Amino acid sequence: MAAVNGLELGCDCLGHIQYLDAVVNNAKGEPVVIRKAVCVHEEDAGSHHWDCRTNHSEVRRSRRLVVSMVSTFMNYEYCLYWYFYTDGSIHFELKLTGILSTRYVCGFSLKPDGFFAANPALDLPPEKDPASREEGAVGQPPQPGAAACCVAQSKL
Repeated sequence: MAAVNGLELGCDCLGHIQYLDAVVNNAKGEPVVIRKAVCVHEEDAGSHHWDCRTNHSEVRRSRRLVVSMVSTFMNYEYCLYWYFYTDGSIHFELKLTGILSTRYVCGFSLKPDGFFAANPALDLPPEKDPASREEGAVGQPPQPGAAACCVAQSKL
């Protein structure tokens, strides 16, 4: 069962917020309204750096508009964030959280279609954007103490 979560002030979003409702369908195809499904707010995206060698502090101001939502799939939350910057750039961030939920099973086997896959990409033409790249998990040869996979980047 998957669901878009209603968001709460102070828990999911901070500051001056505008919430938007979402309309989805149930198993019968009937509309269901999810109150406060999308959060829209502005936040500080600047940086502050203090150089210990020169005792000099530097601040770079930046603001961004954040559009976010959270969906729950079983015991995992998928937090989607779109960041719109004042220079016209757009950044997308997907945060995955959850609580490990284990149980005893008998005769367990993996199914080839037993995973969730989604493409939350915006429809931007990659050939016009030199910074476009794709990231994916790549398996590694078995080694004691090493990770089973790593992230590989390729240009689109």
